[in-house]
Amino acid sequence: MRYPLFVRRDLDAFFGLAINNLVDLIIIATVGRTLLQLPDELIFGRILPGAGLSLLAGNLYYAWQARRLALAEGRDDVTAQPFGLNTPTVFLFLYLVMYPVYLRTHDPELAWKVGVAACFLSGVIEALGAFVGGALQRVTPRSALLATLAGAALAYIALLPTLDLFARPIVGLVPLAIILLGYFARVRLPFNLPAGLVAVVVGSALAWATGQMSVAAIAPAAASFGLYLPHPSLGAVLQGLPQVLPFVSAVAPLAVMNFMGTLQCVESAAAAGDRFPPFPTMIVNGVATMAGALLGSCFPTTVYIGHPAWKALGARQGYSILNGVAITLVCTTGLMGLVLAIVPKESASAILLFVGLVITAQAFEVTPAKHFPAVAFALVPHLAAWGTGILDTLATAAGTSVSAIGADAIQKAGLGYTGLRTLGAGSLVTSMMLCATTIAVIDRRLRAAAAWAGASALLAWLGLMHADRVGWGEAPAAALGYALMAGVFLVVARVSPATVGE
Repeated sequence: MRYPLFVRRDLDAFFGLAINNLVDLIIIATVGRTLLQLPDELIFGRILPGAGLSLLAGNLYYAWQARRLALAEGRDDVTAQPFGLNTPTVFLFLYLVMYPVYLRTHDPELAWKVGVAACFLSGVIEALGAFVGGALQRVTPRSALLATLAGAALAYIALLPTLDLFARPIVGLVPLAIILLGYFARVRLPFNLPAGLVAVVVGSALAWATGQMSVAAIAPAAASFGLYLPHPSLGAVLQGLPQVLPFVSAVAPLAVMNFMGTLQCVESAAAAGDRFPPFPTMIVNGVATMAGALLGSCFPTTVYIGHPAWKALGARQGYSILNGVAITLVCTTGLMGLVLAIVPKESASAILLFVGLVITAQAFEVTPAKHFPAVAFALVPHLAAWGTGILDTLATAAGTSVSAIGADAIQKAGLGYTGLRTLGAGSLVTSMMLCATTIAVIDRRLRAAAAWAGASALLAWLGLMHADRVGWGEAPAAALGYALMAGVFLVVARVSPATVGE
């Protein structure tokens, strides 16, 4: 049996997957420069080369995995699992891990060190997920996991890019129209070009036509061409690890969602006819993330959802190889600087808005209608975290801090800052626990609801919810509140057993 290295349809799938990865790289470079003030030496010399090598290794592995399955089953229609940077995690690592460090210290290099340490820790958790993922998947409501990710996607992936689009609507709204037509309406574009590619090209043309982009920026960007090989960054990981503890409440849930999402990706591929073993897939995800961190990358990698779409398109193993090679060349040659000088961020923002909307919608699509209130409740902590970040950023830009202004003064202004900060701290964990508790109540499984509330009390006491750092007794008021909530559920279950559905 012959399993071809490349088929014609691999090229179509390559453009779709490569555009996704390229958008992630644009986010990393743009946000790193503007929000974190990361110098180009760190972005182009350490972060991107490390990410590129981990992407190359992962894509080659999944191409080999597809080839192995094809030969074992005597089939020539096996499609490799798509692999790349995890878009939600890229955004959340930037805004929930690295940015707070920069906001507190104004030290871009320390923010990078904490980022690589958090990335390494995420890889460890992802790899361990190969051993416990199945059990966690059986215990945790799927709706709670998806709702947690939906809240983060709405606050950070959809809302922030939308602000960019409407800040420059002439440049931003036309790419948005192309994305909506191509991805939602499934309109075929000329020459069957990918909607993401067309949106980037048209948005760039509009930006240049309206004078938003400058020719003067091209020469310095072109001068950055060169060979940027990854550097071992074990020292940065070790220096950053002691600083990661306050961010465990963000890193751990993201890693858990990553490996739970990996299980769903494997199941999705199996439903499409390609049965890949989940254990090595999850191990490779974790190892690739750890390897990227040890080479300077701050961002986890993972298999993507969407294998059935690439399979229906006719892709095989070649698109994965092409993606790994092309993205690695962009990351190790300084070409990303030229991309940033030519492509406006609004073009990428339109794609990100689509991604955020799809992730948010998915939480409702797979959830029974009666659980919609629980999913909506799960969005609230992320919006609180977003609002807290905006207030902190405004205060810093004004040369002061929220503590200097005074929480009481902000409270008097009607902004409810104390509640905003409490609800937003550890939003990923809070979102999942509130959603799971509410689902159990809706189903009248009050003992299960009490268990979730009791677990929330423990997590709040440890600082994984409603606190700015992990420790002992970090959020005692919230812990007591959850314990009392659990007591209420147990009392009602005992006094009125007819109301209990268990």
